[in-house]
Amino acid sequence: MKRQAEITYFDKLWRKMRRNLEAYLQSGEMEDLHRFRVQVKKIRAFMILAESAQKKLDLQYQLKPVKKLFKRAGEIRAVDLHLVMARKQLIKAGLLDEQLKQRDKALAKFRPLATRRLHKLSRIKKKIHKEIKPIGKVHVSLFYANKLKKIDKSLGRICFDNRLHNCRKQLKVLLYNQRLVGPSLNIGFNKEYVDRLQITIGDWHDNQVAKQLFKNDRSALNTINRKDAHLKSRVKQTAKDMYNKATTAGNLSLPQLS
Repeated sequence: MKRQAEITYFDKLWRKMRRNLEAYLQSGEMEDLHRFRVQVKKIRAFMILAESAQKKLDLQYQLKPVKKLFKRAGEIRAVDLHLVMARKQLIKAGLLDEQLKQRDKALAKFRPLATRRLHKLSRIKKKIHKEIKPIGKVHVSLFYANKLKKIDKSLGRICFDNRLHNCRKQLKVLLYNQRLVGPSLNIGFNKEYVDRLQITIGDWHDNQVAKQLFKNDRSALNTINRKDAHLKSRVKQTAKDMYNKATTAGNLSLPQLS
């Protein structure tokens, strides 16, 4: 790939990130905030790939001001997801009130910070531009193969803890970069399967978050615990023979549980 391909791809991600942030500051809509976070994740995924191809390259250092904003936005996003969970479980009003207070505090921190950082985005972008280097086709295929093998090894002895959540993050790095590097890959990459796997792990992780959030509500906790075994079984079945499934092009028939 020529460097221009990387620059063009990065610029597209950056523009979308900025638009989503501006939209949120105007509308206050949570979906705009979510889209902003997704774009930051895509930018970070690109940087992980780019850094792996060049020694001493540290693009993510230049992204630090945005990453702080991402973290603050994550606090707001987490509270909103907690509120959705609480309403689904019909949790007592006291917990809902506490979540709303946390949300107000997070918003009070985020908005002024976002306004200040918005004016610095162009300068940050220029610094990153200077550091971006071309990513070789051979490196791209090795990067994907090595990542998939490491994830496959980890999933071969599944531990239902943060290691599994980290596998999901690594899968999303590959998914986010696929649009840029897809034509360069000389190994198969079954995007549909990899996406299905990360969603399945995400469902399990959401249930773990709910378990912690509602640990003092017996009724809600009983419902959450009943889902746990089902979700773990789904992860195990979907993750079985992961590397072969992930590197086999085309749609695969995946196991379904009733």
